[in-house]
Amino acid sequence: MIKERKTVMKKYYLQVTIDSNLDASTKAVQDCNKILHQNGYEPFEINLYKSGNKYIKKVHNFLAFNHLNKIDEGALLVVPHPLYVNKKYIDILEKVKQKKHIKLAFLIHDLDSLRKLFLNAQDDFEYMDHKMYDISDYIIAHNDCMIDYLVTQGVNRDKIHNLHIFDYLCESNNTIKFDRSVSIAGNLDEKKSNYLAKLKDIKAVHFDLYGVHLNEDILASNITYHGAFPPDEINNQLYSGFGLVWDGSSIEKCDGNTGEYLKYNNPHKLSLYLVSGIPVVIWKEAAEAKFVEEHGLGITVNSLDELGAKFASLSEEEYFEMVKNVAVVSNRLKNGYYLTQAIKEIEEAVTK
Repeated sequence: MIKERKTVMKKYYLQVTIDSNLDASTKAVQDCNKILHQNGYEPFEINLYKSGNKYIKKVHNFLAFNHLNKIDEGALLVVPHPLYVNKKYIDILEKVKQKKHIKLAFLIHDLDSLRKLFLNAQDDFEYMDHKMYDISDYIIAHNDCMIDYLVTQGVNRDKIHNLHIFDYLCESNNTIKFDRSVSIAGNLDEKKSNYLAKLKDIKAVHFDLYGVHLNEDILASNITYHGAFPPDEINNQLYSGFGLVWDGSSIEKCDGNTGEYLKYNNPHKLSLYLVSGIPVVIWKEAAEAKFVEEHGLGITVNSLDELGAKFASLSEEEYFEMVKNVAVVSNRLKNGYYLTQAIKEIEEAVTK
């Protein structure tokens, strides 16, 4: 009797390159692709044009996305969301799913309908997000708060998987020093983070800034700028005090669209601080405040005005207890633990 050979499901991740440049995507996307590759997923590459003749670009990109029709029947495809291209790409994905009977797992990097950062394209992002809700077989969401939001949008809870925090692949073995200072790394543009101009009023705390687009007018006796560093180098600059997760225009709370978005997303800078080895200060209403508190990774505050008193009562022993907790999570982040767990859950669901 001849035994029937069991078909092995092909596993892919959608890797989008821009003008043949693999480095055009963010570190978060690149790291996720590497982790998926380590877990046996193959890249299904699509190269898009963003420069050059408008007509040629449009035709090329249409044909590039239609290349998806060559994917294996019944494959599992992990798609980063969103893709900052023409919104019609998600319609092509829907057609390919119907034609080739593939499973679509969307890995959310941002929900721009919720973030409201690109207001001139808000309708397009609303369309892409809601289409993603409809055609996905599985969704990897940032955290419990984002999961709750997705459910309010009509997404079946059973197909959502929790990432918890973004992994951050890097080499980092900093010797951490006790200090009651605060580091801020990332985009220092006042349009995004207007609270930076008010840090000078928190005179009891010293702030160290790292990143691009700094308005040097905000510098003061308690604010030092150290320059900008690439994503794979900045972690080696952060080896004392705390890393700050904050956004908006106020030091009293996180406000505006970027501040409100903290109630739902996993800021990549949280992962950066943790792989660097330092504890964090995070807004108490941020979605990831729960993760920080449960793992003992730092301090949660309602207002940055609380920092002076919090630091005054903080002992060196208490600080290094946080550092010890950070080291456990840091090791996981540097090895792709969290995405690997989410992917394993999805693979188990597929084979049920």
